[in-house]
Amino acid sequence: KGAVVSFALTSSENYVSGEMRDYFQSIYLSLRECFPERLIIPGDTAYFLASNEQGALTSDYNVLLKRLEERKIETLYVREYYLFDKLAKERVDYLKDKIERDISVAANEDFRPAAYYYATIFWGSQFDAAKGKKYLSHVTCGIIWSVTLLFCVAILAMCLKNRKLFTKRIVLTAVMTTGFSEIVFQMTVLLSFQIIYGYVYYKLGIIITSFMVGLAIGGSLMSKYIGRIKNDTKAFCLTQISICIYPLILPAIFLWLAGTRVGAVSWVGANLILPLMPLVAGVIGGLQFPLAVKLSVPEDELLRPSANASIGRISGLNYGLDLLGACVGSFFTVSLLVPVLGIFQTCFLAAAINFVVLVILLIGNGAKSRGK
Repeated sequence: KGAVVSFALTSSENYVSGEMRDYFQSIYLSLRECFPERLIIPGDTAYFLASNEQGALTSDYNVLLKRLEERKIETLYVREYYLFDKLAKERVDYLKDKIERDISVAANEDFRPAAYYYATIFWGSQFDAAKGKKYLSHVTCGIIWSVTLLFCVAILAMCLKNRKLFTKRIVLTAVMTTGFSEIVFQMTVLLSFQIIYGYVYYKLGIIITSFMVGLAIGGSLMSKYIGRIKNDTKAFCLTQISICIYPLILPAIFLWLAGTRVGAVSWVGANLILPLMPLVAGVIGGLQFPLAVKLSVPEDELLRPSANASIGRISGLNYGLDLLGACVGSFFTVSLLVPVLGIFQTCFLAAAINFVVLVILLIGNGAKSRGK
């Protein structure tokens, strides 16, 4: 009670640009949700101060000088002229008016770090990135979901364009969306670990290794037993269903661990649950890849003398699409999806994309069965 929390952001002495205003407003909204008393000191570095007690903060430099004298605090840098300049009423009121008026941005939240998005636009405005900043500033939740919908429609159109290549195309697409989703899972686990526990580098190697071990386990198991599977398409659909369900479980786990006050649960979450979650995702991806290669090779090609060359070419194509999906996922997850949509909606988006691929796969499998 009566304590003061403070943090600093890069600013400018006498001017607040539109990009800076959005950045500051997003953080200020969060501050306003938690603290009834707030003060922003302008300058090249803007100092945000907040307290849970009314009257704890003041921008009156005369009051501050009096307190320094009463408490016998000797200062070398923060002198009378410094406070007079920094806390000039015109400057304080200008910055306050800019931040508190016409707020139209999203608040910065734990699982939706919107300020990161506004900070990216702000820093982009400092360099020769006008076009990128312009396009980035127009990205909204609605636009991201609309682009996702168009992507799903494009997948359907591509697969239906050639019925003979339907299975091959949808399987290759599934590999690409799985690569995208797997990196989304990794990034959301890493970011959520940081959000919940306040650190992540200590566990970074463990979480990444956990995913790679899962890939190795899944790939080894499927390579060993793939010859015993009677219906490859059905098995592939089961892996695709798992990819759809997995991201729907993540938000519930994150919320549970973030809200717990039980020390034992918190310890298990930090040392077992979150570090081992990528293991599950890795196993799913490892199981799917060998099946995808097998389904992508037409049966008539397997009977030809050049079968090994076809398998090698298809394996390389699958791997390339898997890496392409992961590359796109790694770039957009941290730059747009998590800051704009938030971690939970990002998980739902990954589930939605994979669900569309699953539906198309089931439709194609059903049509194939009726044709037989």
